[in-house]
Amino acid sequence: MNYFTGIYDLNRHMYEERLLKHRLTVCALLCALSVALLYTLSLVFYFLVDTSDTTDAYGNFTQDYCISYLVFSILVSVVATALPFFIATHHLGGTEKLYPMERIKPSSCALFVLLGLGACMVFQWLGSIWSEILGSFGVSDYQYITYHDDIYTVILLFVATAAVPALMEEMVYRGVILNTLRPFGEGFAIIISALLFGMGHLSISSSPFAFMTGLALGFIAVKSGSLIPSVAVHFLNNAYALIYSIIYETGSTAAIFIAGYGVFALFILLGIIALGILAFRYKNLFKLSRGFESFSGRQKFFSVCSNGAMLFFTIIFLAFVTLAVLAS
Repeated sequence: MNYFTGIYDLNRHMYEERLLKHRLTVCALLCALSVALLYTLSLVFYFLVDTSDTTDAYGNFTQDYCISYLVFSILVSVVATALPFFIATHHLGGTEKLYPMERIKPSSCALFVLLGLGACMVFQWLGSIWSEILGSFGVSDYQYITYHDDIYTVILLFVATAAVPALMEEMVYRGVILNTLRPFGEGFAIIISALLFGMGHLSISSSPFAFMTGLALGFIAVKSGSLIPSVAVHFLNNAYALIYSIIYETGSTAAIFIAGYGVFALFILLGIIALGILAFRYKNLFKLSRGFESFSGRQKFFSVCSNGAMLFFTIIFLAFVTLAVLAS
């Protein structure tokens, strides 16, 4: 009996190992395809739109250029971010499994959103410190917002930089990738989805912040059982960053202080309160499923590090970061 049990355990381990390798390969290659589509379509924009005269006499972006750029950005975000993963949805398990939308109480949803926003504020603070450190060495890949003060451009700006990325990226990283890897452990799935999310930003300054944010969003998606709270956190975080950028460029010193410190401190305080309430409401809030028991943490780590597609996407990330550093 022990002999046959050993053979069964060995076969199960080999099957699970092949399954993990396959799913890591699919996720990493889809991320690489998404990046390739993003930059290919961006080149198409520069060929189709006249970018030689993008500013007016005062150095501000023209309304026509802003609208063209933002509309195209929305299309690029939908196609490049979502299309590869929508194609793979059926192959990896279907929409019900990969895009969980379980019913969640409004009060619980609000608490998870406040927790996520509080965490994002802390990560933004850490990200700003990291950016200052890079700046002291003359390294910066900061991208100025394509902004014009008419109402149509502002609406498009929020859609392009807050609404669409929040929905598309959450369906990809906290939907497809996280739930594809979830059978191998919830903690493992959260870390790898956050890692790919961070590298997908292809930025030496924002990728670490995106990775940390991905950890918080992944935890919220797992514990809430729904993508709704993580989409809301992602949207509100992007919207806050956008509003602060606009105020920083056009507002008064008092407005900058309130937006930068007052709102920042308020979100952190509300996040701490929400964490306490959630910890009281969910006794196993910080307990994560280990998934397949035949895999140790070391074996999972080795599977990630030895996976060809993961290494390929890591090389792409490092290449883009190196080029950005050399160009700054």
